[in-house]
Amino acid sequence: GEVLTVNEIFEKKALVVKNFGVYLKYMDRGGLWNNMYREYRDTSLTAAITRLYQDMASKHKAPESKIQIIKVKTLNSSE
Repeated sequence: GEVLTVNEIFEKKALVVKNFGVYLKYMDRGGLWNNMYREYRDTSLTAAITRLYQDMASKHKAPESKIQIIKVKTLNSSE
């Protein structure tokens, strides 16, 4: 496949805090791929993914190029 265009989708309710669940895989320093699920609480999806990249870089020493996001879910307050 080929990427034709990239568009940022803005949140409809930008001031409401939401919970996001992110399924991802990353390559560790040994060259092995690891699966992971993480939850973030933020006002927008782009802010939550930015926090994910910063968190993975600090805790697991994984740069953006070694992280693949598989799926992102918006969680209900009861989950």
